[in-house]
Amino acid sequence: MIVQNISLTQKVAENVTVLVLGLLSFVTIIVFVILFSVFLVRRNREINRQYTFIDSVTHELKTPLASLKLAVETLSRGDVPSKNQEELRKMMLGDISRLDLFIDDILAASQLTQKRAKKQRAEVNLGELLGSLSAVCRERHELAAEALSLEVPQNLTALSDRVGLSTVITNLLENAVKYSRQGDGSVPAIRIVVTKNERSIDIAVIDQGIGIESKFQKSVFERFFRVPSDAVRRRHGSGLGLFVAAEICRSVGARIRVDASVSGQGTTFTVSLPA
Repeated sequence: MIVQNISLTQKVAENVTVLVLGLLSFVTIIVFVILFSVFLVRRNREINRQYTFIDSVTHELKTPLASLKLAVETLSRGDVPSKNQEELRKMMLGDISRLDLFIDDILAASQLTQKRAKKQRAEVNLGELLGSLSAVCRERHELAAEALSLEVPQNLTALSDRVGLSTVITNLLENAVKYSRQGDGSVPAIRIVVTKNERSIDIAVIDQGIGIESKFQKSVFERFFRVPSDAVRRRHGSGLGLFVAAEICRSVGARIRVDASVSGQGTTFTVSLPA
């Protein structure tokens, strides 16, 4: 009887062991399938973004190049009035400036994804830097003085990388103009507001443009991402500007965030530098 019980106990133990091993194998397979599915979803998203980027790059390059070609052909005719010649030159300079910014974004994105070394930081006079960037933006887009205002405490300095911070603010200003411009070409007032508190110095770029739906506010800093809306598609862009801005902010110990709770009510991008 004892021998029979021992034999029965051994069989039960063996069955339990097989059952446990089977369950562990099943769980392992399920986990593997889930992880593989997540990988495939992320991979497909990245591929779709790259395709979108290629389409955007093609558009970004072909549109200004076609415009430049047409302007050169028109100027070469020799019978263009001087007033129209000046307008064509301004148009050509605008297209060249647009291409220059676009190429800078591509190069910056490539460098940032390959090399994440922290940048050297030094004292930067924010009034001087932001004033210079504002003037360049006004000239590039032919904005009136009241279309872009700057509010910054006098002699306020911050510890940051001057070149990197310039790239970040330039991208934010370009976006503000791009997504604020109305059908008649006018741009509602854009404000740069700088505030200082105990822990940070906040640089806010505030526009009255098309806004960003709350569900997309985290995604706008991803590489190649563009909000899937007609209002965005009608405007040129590559989905790299905000990605570059966010990566540069990380490299200098800063933070960037967006607040655009209602679509169509404008957007505020805030860069927080260590005080």
